[in-house]
Amino acid sequence: MINGPGPRLELPLLCDLTLCAPGVVFGDGNFRAGSVPGDGMFLVLRELAGVRRASHVVYTGEGITAEEAKRLGIVNEVLPRGDLLPRALDLATQIMDSPRTARRLTHGLITRTWQRRLVAELRDSHAHQLLAMTAVTSRHDEDSRTQDRQE
Repeated sequence: MINGPGPRLELPLLCDLTLCAPGVVFGDGNFRAGSVPGDGMFLVLRELAGVRRASHVVYTGEGITAEEAKRLGIVNEVLPRGDLLPRALDLATQIMDSPRTARRLTHGLITRTWQRRLVAELRDSHAHQLLAMTAVTSRHDEDSRTQDRQE
């Protein structure tokens, strides 16, 4: 459950179920800060919201509100902050009432896609982010950016 704004919001989005408070905004500020979106947030947004929506978030810096996240299927439910914990406990109780084998195998099926994508893509995304962070801006690069803006 996400009870307010904060860093690393991709982690609860990787959970089997995600509850969210109103006022939470999902975004990725890496590109707007001059970096590459190489952490998990872009990967998660791309998977859950689609390539076009995730690209828009990255390039514009505009976030996805809690209500829009629910509409897009990024989160399961949006509830007032005070209702989050009781609802999470209710869902946990429902899940725990199922046989252990069914719970474990269902979780395995749900998370299999995430595990494959994170292993395959997170390493490459981090590499791009680190490359951008360590690249030395040369005079040629600065002239290229100026020329790109003029075009």
